[in-house]
Amino acid sequence: MAGKIIVIEGSCDGIGKTTQYDLLLEHLKKDGYDVISHHFPTYGTLQGSLVENYLQGSYGDKKKLSPYFVAELYGVDRAVTWETKLKQAYEEGKIILFDRYTTSTLFYQSANFDNKKEVTKFVDYIA
Repeated sequence: MAGKIIVIEGSCDGIGKTTQYDLLLEHLKKDGYDVISHHFPTYGTLQGSLVENYLQGSYGDKKKLSPYFVAELYGVDRAVTWETKLKQAYEEGKIILFDRYTTSTLFYQSANFDNKKEVTKFVDYIA
């Protein structure tokens, strides 16, 4: 039986995502569900190091980097983490609770475009 994926998202920081995430995680565990929780980016891992380097400015001025490039960094983190850590848990029927996921890439990176046509093109690329 396949598991379930639950994502807590929000379009900006400081709106209570972590509070809701923690409350939901606690509630699910209290109700006896087998839950794997994960926060992106995956700090302290090879795949997460790409995003960590970006966030630290190692690739240059973050405001000048292509949103496509940044999206790929996060995409690598998500893909490798899925294959190496989360896929088996999902296939075993566990609930996977994410603090942010692909939607965050859409929110944050699409804000870097000046016109709707470019935003639509980017969203189609990610989706």
